[in-house]
Amino acid sequence: MPFAEAVASAPKRIFASSTAAAALPRALDEVMVDRIETTLPLFRALVREKDIIDGNYHIHWLEQLLSQGGGIES
Repeated sequence: MPFAEAVASAPKRIFASSTAAAALPRALDEVMVDRIETTLPLFRALVREKDIIDGNYHIHWLEQLLSQGGGIES
């Protein structure tokens, strides 16, 4: 099975329970970029969202969250 297919077919919860997922919030907090705007604030917030952690999201999830004011700070 090709790698991309294996990743696409893996349950979302595997990522949520992995060691990498547990380390991701801290790693993103340690990234520093000066003088340009980045999407780091969005990614920092997303890795802490309960729906993301639980694997409870879909293709329109982020759009819906942002349209409701979803707590994503810049």
